[in-house]
Amino acid sequence: MDTSEIDGVTLCMRLAWITDPHLNFLPPMGSVKFGEWVRKTSEADAVVITGDIAEYPSLMSLLSFFTAGCQRPVYFVLGNHDLYRGSFESVKQAAYILHESVPNLHWLDVAGVVELTPDTALVGNGGWYDARSGDPFGSNVTLSDFVVIEDFKGKGRVEIIEKCREIASQMVKEAKPVLHAAAARYKHVIFATHVPPFRESTFHEGKISDKNWLPWFSNLSFGQMLSEAADLFPSTDFKVLCGHTHSPGEYQHSANLSVTTGKSQYYNPSITKVLDLRPTLTQIESTPPL
Repeated sequence: MDTSEIDGVTLCMRLAWITDPHLNFLPPMGSVKFGEWVRKTSEADAVVITGDIAEYPSLMSLLSFFTAGCQRPVYFVLGNHDLYRGSFESVKQAAYILHESVPNLHWLDVAGVVELTPDTALVGNGGWYDARSGDPFGSNVTLSDFVVIEDFKGKGRVEIIEKCREIASQMVKEAKPVLHAAAARYKHVIFATHVPPFRESTFHEGKISDKNWLPWFSNLSFGQMLSEAADLFPSTDFKVLCGHTHSPGEYQHSANLSVTTGKSQYYNPSITKVLDLRPTLTQIESTPPL
């Protein structure tokens, strides 16, 4: 593990990124073993997870087990699967309890600006797909979300779309001031989220998602927020890490705003990438899966 200290504070030189690990599909004790493997394989100083960690009934235990095995600071945001068999409110409460009670475990939605190095900060918010891209009213896609998440049960398509947009807008209100606070102070800002913030970052099986999937695979509300921040802070480099679509891709939105969408696979979680923060944000080769 490569670390350095300034005034007695250990800095993060290597940040392991994991997206959509779906720990609930692993065998018993699989989360602990995966955490141990991440620590040994990545030699990272900290880990960030961009959602779809488990499902609500198992989220708290599996994320705690992973952190125990990892033995490193773990920063996380929630994905849509984390709400399965729960509600937005119940899962937020669970995430907050983890944040407050489990050493080394930090929910980015409430953690504020996390300094990794003197010129690099980590911030994040899980976000939500906002049905503002593609054809939400004509889409032939019915997600399991609409059946197993309490807030969507029994709702028609119009109500679901309205709810998604309401949730996404609320998350912008929460994330925007933290994003701006980081950008005002740091040269490099890593923004962790679950849903791709631009149409061009909704990679799936080698191409951009079509009009049927775009409403549920993109969060244009966050895209607008990030684009505005990049314009407002032109000397800050913004790096977005997201998942959700299970397929990899890179999108350069502007000179100082890029998005990396991570690959994932059920039953086989892996390290998506290891970010080398010495002395600036770069990417090194993806680590092979477990």
